[in-house]
Amino acid sequence: MSNCVALQKSLGTSVLTQDHILIQLKKEEQLTSETRELLQKQICSLLHKLSTLKEIRTQLLADFQDKGEAIKLTTKCITHEVNTPSSQLPAGQYKPNHVTYDKWLSHCRDLRLTADNLIKDSSTLRGNLRFTIANLKNAQERQRRSTDDCLRKKINELSRFQDMMIWERQQIKGEISDLTNDIQKVTGQIRNCDSKLHQATHRLDILNQRPRHELCLDQPHFSLTLEKYDLTKMAAGLHPVLKQSQQELGLTRRRLMILEDKLAKNAHTLDVEQKCQNLHQSFLPTLDTIVVLANKPQIPSTMGRSSPHAYLQ
Repeated sequence: MSNCVALQKSLGTSVLTQDHILIQLKKEEQLTSETRELLQKQICSLLHKLSTLKEIRTQLLADFQDKGEAIKLTTKCITHEVNTPSSQLPAGQYKPNHVTYDKWLSHCRDLRLTADNLIKDSSTLRGNLRFTIANLKNAQERQRRSTDDCLRKKINELSRFQDMMIWERQQIKGEISDLTNDIQKVTGQIRNCDSKLHQATHRLDILNQRPRHELCLDQPHFSLTLEKYDLTKMAAGLHPVLKQSQQELGLTRRRLMILEDKLAKNAHTLDVEQKCQNLHQSFLPTLDTIVVLANKPQIPSTMGRSSPHAYLQ
């Protein structure tokens, strides 16, 4: 779980500003940590209870053996024949440390009550532990599903965004291709106009070399002058078109660079989210661990809280 959180934190700060996945992962990490701490406390409690049960079991076995021996001796006492040789016991051989009957009866009663109470406590502890584990498993499963839903939604969103940007990149590349073709056409038209203008000017210069009265404003001179004027006007009109197309091409290429940067960042984010999803899914057990809660009297009122401590209060 810590590796998932570390993967998410590897993304930029701008991505993590409102990252619901990181929030869910931190919740799951905190829930797992609290569950581990709670189970460790339960293990300590169980070990203490087991030690107490072993101790009372040892006392009960010793008491059982003592009572069995007492029964044998009492039976022997009842069936004992006074005149037998074995009945002659040396004086002072036994110095018994007697206890009162009430004290003996109290000892038996206390031992039995202690054993009964320990058994009841152990049974209650096992029932509470089963109930607690069931709630913890369900809480972890709910949080795991919530995290998985966030990851799946984020990956789908990033994939759609990636596809949309790829489509937009193709459109921009098409625009760049069209603008490049337009610039080439306009450049060719300007070059053609300049060539024709140079030719018309040269022809007009030749015509202006006619001698004396032959140098008149006749139809050839008028036609060449008009052609030169039209070509000059056409070339002047094509230059702004070329400049505008070049500016649009520069802006479009700038848009493509920005889009390529977004594509790279989105692809990196998508890769991180997919790695996080694969890592998160690797935590799944081989078998279904969802526990259906059994009926239990006096369910704690705090079980609606997400913290595992709520189930033991």
